[in-house]
Amino acid sequence: MSTSNVIGLWALMPFRTGNQRFASRIIKPKHEEFEIVLSGRAVFEKDGQETLVGAGDVIWMHEGEQTIHSDPDGTPYECVVLSFLVKEAQPPSDGNLYRWTGPLTPKQFTDDALHCLQRCRYDSLTYCHYLYSACRLHLVPFAEANQHGGSRLDGILNFLQVNIREHLSTESIAENFNLTTNQLNYLFHQEFGLPPYQYLKRLRLQRAEAYLTETDKPVKWIAYMCGYQSESGFIRAFGKTHQMAPLEYRQLHGSASSA
Repeated sequence: MSTSNVIGLWALMPFRTGNQRFASRIIKPKHEEFEIVLSGRAVFEKDGQETLVGAGDVIWMHEGEQTIHSDPDGTPYECVVLSFLVKEAQPPSDGNLYRWTGPLTPKQFTDDALHCLQRCRYDSLTYCHYLYSACRLHLVPFAEANQHGGSRLDGILNFLQVNIREHLSTESIAENFNLTTNQLNYLFHQEFGLPPYQYLKRLRLQRAEAYLTETDKPVKWIAYMCGYQSESGFIRAFGKTHQMAPLEYRQLHGSASSA
């Protein structure tokens, strides 16, 4: 994958709207920009057409094009912005809209990129080319992703991993990806044979198992990190599935010292 047109990194910036509404801005001449949506919902507008984008979606823009902006309801969203200096504009043939795919989630990529940035100079061309290539390697065009439900499902699974501590309902997950609850249920039943809320429950318990066996963190902390509203609720859910209390599980399977 050629990076010969890329001559520098202009910006690497996490962005969160909070309760404010944000308008789009125009990409500067000789710039390319990736906006990777981590959570929430926003709008991408081009040639008079508006497209809703959500977690796992990536917008690849070039000079003169508009960035994403808040939707009419002012729904909060979070993204990471990567802006590159280029020799000349070379818009891709597949358009602006993509979905993030692959084993590395958008959140993991963002955290790694920001961590590396603290150790690198902004004008490090090697680092710049790494970021640019990594972005491109993880992208699947919208049109192709829509033909393969797995690509959309990848984005949803990434979203659940990143937001596992939050209170998530089937309705809120579906809304975040511009799906109906029936469509979301269909995707999960096709892939896993169970509804989204049961998949999320399983994911939370798997995360809890890892914390119990690999750390000495207290049960209350694990309950919070895995998205449970209370320590007692977590203990009940864990006991129902494992027929033992969390600390008993740690004693049997853990490599860390007991909390």
